Amino acid sequence: MGEIIDFEINKTKKLLQAMSWNKGLEYEVFLTVVNFVNKYSNYEQYPDDFLTTESSLCELYKGDSRRFIATFDELLQYWSLDAFTYRPDEMEQFKTVGDLCEFIDLRVSQ
Repeated sequence: MGEIIDFEINKTKKLLQAMSWNKGLEYEVFLTVVNFVNKYSNYEQYPDDFLTTESSLCELYKGDSRRFIATFDELLQYWSLDAFTYRPDEMEQFKTVGDLCEFIDLRVSQ
C-alpha cells in the first residue's frame, strides 16, 4: 500500500527549508511555527508584521482552541512527530509563540 503524500506540507517544507538554509534548526522551527500560527490564527496580517516569540497564543487565536489544535497538528505533520495527547488546557501549556517553538525544537532534537 502506498504512502499518502500531503503536497501542501511538502511545498511548505521546501519553501521554509530554502528560507532557513544554513541558518540552523532553531530558525527553521521558528519559521514553521510562525507560518502555521499565521495560517490558523484570527489575524489577517503577514507574520513579519506582528509575530515574535513573545506573542500570546491565546490572543492570536482569541481563545479558539480548535484553531490552535489545527496549527499544532500541522506542525506535528511537518516535523514528522508522533501524535500528542491534547490536554484540556493546551492554551495554558503554550502561552507564547516561543513556548510552542521550544516544544517543537525539543521534540525534533531528540
